[in-house]
Amino acid sequence: FELTILANKQPEKALEIADRVRRQRFFSLLPAGGRLLALRWILEAPEASLSAEAKLQRQDLLVKYPRYAEISREVQQTRDALRAISLTDSSAEVRRQRDAHFQTLGRLSAAQELLLGEIALRRNGSDRECAPIRYTNTIQASLSPRQLAMVFFATQRHLHVFVFTRDQYAHWLVPEPAKLAAGTGDLLRLFGMYDGNQAVSHTQLTDARWKAASAALLDQLMAGGAQDFWDRYDELIIVPDKFLWYLPFEALHAPTAGGETAPLITRVRIRYAPTAALVIPDARPHAARGRSLVVHGKLFPRDADALAADAAETLAQILPDTAIVTNQLPAPSRLTAVVCDRAVVLDDIDDPAGGPLDWSPLQVDRGKPGSALGQWLALPWGGPQQIVLPGFHTAAEDSLKQAPGGDEVILAVTGPMATGTRTVLLSRWRTGGQTSYDLVREFTQELPHTTASNAWQRSVELLRAMQLGDVATVR
Repeated sequence: FELTILANKQPEKALEIADRVRRQRFFSLLPAGGRLLALRWILEAPEASLSAEAKLQRQDLLVKYPRYAEISREVQQTRDALRAISLTDSSAEVRRQRDAHFQTLGRLSAAQELLLGEIALRRNGSDRECAPIRYTNTIQASLSPRQLAMVFFATQRHLHVFVFTRDQYAHWLVPEPAKLAAGTGDLLRLFGMYDGNQAVSHTQLTDARWKAASAALLDQLMAGGAQDFWDRYDELIIVPDKFLWYLPFEALHAPTAGGETAPLITRVRIRYAPTAALVIPDARPHAARGRSLVVHGKLFPRDADALAADAAETLAQILPDTAIVTNQLPAPSRLTAVVCDRAVVLDDIDDPAGGPLDWSPLQVDRGKPGSALGQWLALPWGGPQQIVLPGFHTAAEDSLKQAPGGDEVILAVTGPMATGTRTVLLSRWRTGGQTSYDLVREFTQELPHTTASNAWQRSVELLRAMQLGDVATVR
């Protein structure tokens, strides 16, 4: 990789190589190196998500395997039937119908998986549509005139920064990424990140040293960019790597024309993507309404029992067709998720005891069959278009003491996206209290009407406008 850039002077090609490395990290964790997942996308994903070549592959496979095509139609009919039934109605007749449809969905999907295994062993084409590779000029052409993309790729010696707009391109090196990682840890400590249960003191809240530290980090990443740099753009799309997944770019202070500094999110909207290719948004239309699933427990152990319950009820008033779940799902979360358009989990996300795909996104059925993220990747294909996880934990909570590589964040984003999810909102550290619920409420209610980056910027700005005494709990 280093030689491609330094010897051949081809940063655009290097960006494509970096993307191949990123997606291979993910596929290497999956059965059959990701071939089963690739086939699921070819056969089941909406056509708007597929390339022309993938659509031809689908036609070929459905002709070759008519039994699979027949089961696929039955699965769709069952999903449609479930969409018409309440997920929480406890009356005997509704529950009987719902249970029967979920059992049918599970049986048909298991039969599909068996056939998929046979298909995977034969010489059948299957492009990896869930994590495509796109040429740099294609990604650039997708950007609007006031969008900026920043793609980072860390090697042992350098941090490579690829920055491009619709018609401009730049690449530079940030030397000694280990020092930058240490600076990120220092910044997190200034935020009060010592461990997941450490309360933030009044002294830490009023300590303004983090502003200068964050400005210095941004200056390092930008190689001393011009003061008016950020005023040229409306949206910044970041593809982090390694320790940069823990760095809250939104909070980094950027210089203004007046010589002061301000948080980056006040200058531009910000969103993240796991690969450069996914800077290009999904072509599917957004579901303006749809079904919402809200799971509530406790984001923080000391939270009052009623806090999450009240927040869930508020979301149910804002979002149409909302099912609130506290301790039991109508079916394993792998099946429940495919008949929901959005999922909001107002609960602490337990750290997985096994591998990086063994944690349970919905938490309410954690440890049970069908609850783990890795099991969500199996058929039936699909998942909520939007997943909100304010109780997620990352190594940012202890200021990167163990020198983590960002894997838990990458997989928490890439895993749901591999099931068809389009927007994932998760916390780098669990805040708890009214703060989290307010952010989630404002973000979620705006999503049907605007982009995710717009919704998030608005949520943060509303919270920043509040007085500290208006917030019930701050961590």
